[in-house]
Amino acid sequence: MSRRSPKTRWTVRLADRLATVSITVGGLGTILAVTGVFMFLVSVVVPLFRPGHARLREAAPLAAPALHVGTDEYRVCGWSLGRDARWRVFRLDTGDTLSTRELAPADSLAVSSFDVESASLAIGLLDGSIRTYRIQFQTDYPDSTSLGADVSGLEPGALASSDGAVIERTPEGALRRQRAALVDVGRIPAVTTARFTSMSHMADDGGFTIATIAGDSLIVDKAARSENEFTGEVGLSVERSAVSLPAGASASRVVLVEEGRVACVVDANGHATTWAAGADSMIVLAEGDLSRDGAAVTALAPLIGRNTLIVGDTKGDVRTWFSVQNGDRRSLVSPRTFRGDGSAVRA
Repeated sequence: MSRRSPKTRWTVRLADRLATVSITVGGLGTILAVTGVFMFLVSVVVPLFRPGHARLREAAPLAAPALHVGTDEYRVCGWSLGRDARWRVFRLDTGDTLSTRELAPADSLAVSSFDVESASLAIGLLDGSIRTYRIQFQTDYPDSTSLGADVSGLEPGALASSDGAVIERTPEGALRRQRAALVDVGRIPAVTTARFTSMSHMADDGGFTIATIAGDSLIVDKAARSENEFTGEVGLSVERSAVSLPAGASASRVVLVEEGRVACVVDANGHATTWAAGADSMIVLAEGDLSRDGAAVTALAPLIGRNTLIVGDTKGDVRTWFSVQNGDRRSLVSPRTFRGDGSAVRA
């Protein structure tokens, strides 16, 4: 009786070959995918350990020395507040003035404040009054037939000015028009004869919180929009708190931090005192010296979020500060220092 030798069908051998190839390709693909993800993470993380750098894109002269400057998200239209109390709108590429608005007489401006997060502006005048504004950029896409030939014929990326606005031809071929507008929110009447020497403010949907130093006093105003039920007139209702500061406080600077709940006053020697802003009785929360290594404080500003204060000095160093709770008291701590090149930090 003869034994029959086993024989594998060709379909089985084909299926085995296909399975081998599929498993091999799938394994290699998985390895490549994991390697690609790893390389991407490395490319994102490594730059964090490198020093930062800046490149000058364009330089354009301003019509007058500026206290504050801002730009739209497309970086084609800018605005500035000058020492002459004029609000100017200009083209970023050329510096040409598009429109000008006088906020107060030229010799009446004492202090000013710009809040980046809310795009709002506040100015304090020599008569003790305060004026508040919101900055808006209006964007639309006009029909080329309604514009002149010099605008309708723009190449992609090119800019033109028309009727106080900047028009840009987008890469997709559309015309995008940017126009800056300053909206008057309201005015806080004068209640002090002392001259303002420093101002800081923040704004939200509920209104403005404004901290000022006038004479030897720290003043905090909480202004909210209100409407007269009988006349329909819209105005500002103001709640004001004030506290006396040590002699010589007129040389101090004030910055609102912690969402406007705390006012930080820094004197000429770099000594900082934080106050509960707007409380019925303003109390000291923490104190500390912001100056280090014999350097004087030359620049002071809150970071976005207003929980951290950034301080520059005459040696070019920049330090970050915030307050922490230690039991029943608070203290100021500096977690990080950025060493400078010896030139004083001005802004």
